[in-house]
Parts: sequence; structure tokens; C-alpha cells
Amino acid sequence: LTESQRFAVRSVLAAESQNLMLETRRWNAQLLERMVAGNDRDKLREFSPELLTIMGNKAGEVLAETMSTDAASEAVLTDYLSYRRQSYREVYYGASGFMKSRELPFSFGR
Repeated sequence: LTESQRFAVRSVLAAESQNLMLETRRWNAQLLERMVAGNDRDKLREFSPELLTIMGNKAGEVLAETMSTDAASEAVLTDYLSYRRQSYREVYYGASGFMKSRELPFSFGR
């Protein structure tokens, strides 16, 4: 493919990825709203920190085993973990902080 064709393909894929993420969030929000409003409210609960820790450790084991099979896989994992470390503070203070602000008693949007 030419450079302009590669750019076009990347642009379409990026847009579709964004659309998919937004659609997923919209559907999840609608379904959650139905659950809260209906008889399914008692089914809503968070995973315990203990379970999340077990799941995280198992996921790490699987990733380590899978990614150790070749240099390209290891490079992908290294790049991903680097991005995750870099993006943590932005998500924690940016997006999470913004969402917490929505709980404040503003006179609009409720």
C-alpha cells in the first residue's frame, strides 16, 4: 500500500475503534440503568479485592508464559506495560477525578 493508503486504513481503524468503545459504553450504561431501576439491583456488586488480586496474578502468569515464546511477543508486552504505567496517573487523576466530580450536588444534569 502507498503511504496515503496506509494512512487511510489507519484512520478508518482508529475511528472504528473509537466508535466501538463509545457504543460499548453506551450499551453498558443503558443496561446498568435498567438493572438499577428494575428488580436486578441486588445482582450488582463489586469484585472483592482478593478476587481481583487472584485474577491479576493469574493474568500475569498467562501473559508471562505466552509472551516468553518469542521476541516479538515480548516486545508487545513490554510496550503495553510501559504504556499502562505512563497512562495510570492520567486516568486516575483525569478521567476518574472528572467522574467523581459528577457526584457533586450541581444544580444541572441530574
